[in-house]
Amino acid sequence: MKKIGFQLACLTVCIAAVGCGQRGPSEESLHDFDAPSNQGTPAAPAESSATPAGGTAFQHRLSKSNFNVGSNQRAVREGGWDKVVGSEGVFASDVANGAVLAVPNADSPSLSEPALSTDASVHNARVLAYFQAAGLPAGEIGGTHVTTAMRGVAPVGTTPTPEHTQFVSYTTHLERVIAGIPVVESQAWATFNARDEVISEGVYWPAIPADVVARAAAFGSKVSDPRARETLRNAVARSIPGLGNVEGRVVITHTPASHGGAFAATPSYDIVMPGSGSFVRHFDENGAEMRLPSEVSQPLTSDLKQR
Repeated sequence: MKKIGFQLACLTVCIAAVGCGQRGPSEESLHDFDAPSNQGTPAAPAESSATPAGGTAFQHRLSKSNFNVGSNQRAVREGGWDKVVGSEGVFASDVANGAVLAVPNADSPSLSEPALSTDASVHNARVLAYFQAAGLPAGEIGGTHVTTAMRGVAPVGTTPTPEHTQFVSYTTHLERVIAGIPVVESQAWATFNARDEVISEGVYWPAIPADVVARAAAFGSKVSDPRARETLRNAVARSIPGLGNVEGRVVITHTPASHGGAFAATPSYDIVMPGSGSFVRHFDENGAEMRLPSEVSQPLTSDLKQR
């Protein structure tokens, strides 16, 4: 019986993926917020222990990376990226915001190597240690999670089942947290093979202004009170009828690496829309819906954010 190959992945992650919140049918109730002017600079230290510090930017570099570009390396600038191109892959840095994406060529030997481990905790520990050694702020790492790649073969005309699949690799994602508040668009992820090589990786870890962190911390503290949380949910229901009963969480949200304009960050009460997919809508401290500058001109079908 003829068989065909297939590959399953829990999640495909790309630093250039569009991140955004769902836009509603009526935009009169929405408001946008302005970009701060200090993007790209390290956050100033806190003036006192009661004042949260800002988030520190991390710029990943090839000199600190375990990604193997290969031989015959050459530097290229194209499409807004500074690239180091070699026989085995490309290490690219966004000229405007410093985001990094490293991807192997289709015939790179790194892809034929076994996974680092079939134990997710082992892979998580390796990626965590790797990015900390590269200089990523250890105090801003709130946790890790993995996505899993699987492959297999199945007879033509049949539905693939777990019996047809085999494990390929883990990708570990670091979860950014500042002052106890998740920073949902920041990312640092990597996939290691058994030779301790990075198969692919992506990083976007921008500076977060101290005033944004302070507002987010105050917002989170406020909604920890049941009465204040109920008031906020009632305000959300007035903005978007039907969402008052859907639980949300306080986060710091910022423009994604793919955004071509000025950087912006703000505290947000984020609600994942019920139903299929994972559409996210943002609300301010008063329960009014808002959106990032990167979301203003995007069509409805592109307003999907996976977390």
